[in-house]
Amino acid sequence: MYSEFKYTKDSDWYPNSCFGGVFNNNFKPNNTYDYVSCTSRFDFNILLKTINFDATYIEAQYIHRNSIRNTKSFIRFNCEKVSKDLIDIELFGCEPGTYKNFPEGKKGILEAYNGGTVYLEEVSELPLYAQYKLIDLVEEGILSKSGSNKKIIIDVKLIASTKKDLNKLMEKGLFVEGLYYSLIEM
Repeated sequence: MYSEFKYTKDSDWYPNSCFGGVFNNNFKPNNTYDYVSCTSRFDFNILLKTINFDATYIEAQYIHRNSIRNTKSFIRFNCEKVSKDLIDIELFGCEPGTYKNFPEGKKGILEAYNGGTVYLEEVSELPLYAQYKLIDLVEEGILSKSGSNKKIIIDVKLIASTKKDLNKLMEKGLFVEGLYYSLIEM
């Protein structure tokens, strides 16, 4: 299951030197840069633990620039700064006529940046219903707009970050365990 390639200090990065976020015994990352450099090549969704969102934003941009999606769009979305009432509309969009303020409907960020990368800053602040909708997106590649039962196929890379201890939030029922395990923690 692990790669036959070996990572050495003098060699270039080999695409099979790490697998699914788990490194083989030959790969010894020296620092965060090595780890991010390797994992950015894979198209999986990532959870970054942080103490500084600006540094993590730069890390997320680096991951995007070195990913297979580097020619597509990248956006930063701060879950903490958006009202809980609007987060559903902002992320997932809404159908025409669902809300008075959006009579013609609205494309959410996830639909608008389809094919690209969406960086969700402070993902722990998402309401539970939005977390469950994200699980559908991460696991099935489908999105449901507010006010609709229609499923839209979406292909987006998620990079999420948080300062909070998600294990404690899961114990309190404030963070969905399925979303936590759908993201590869770095």
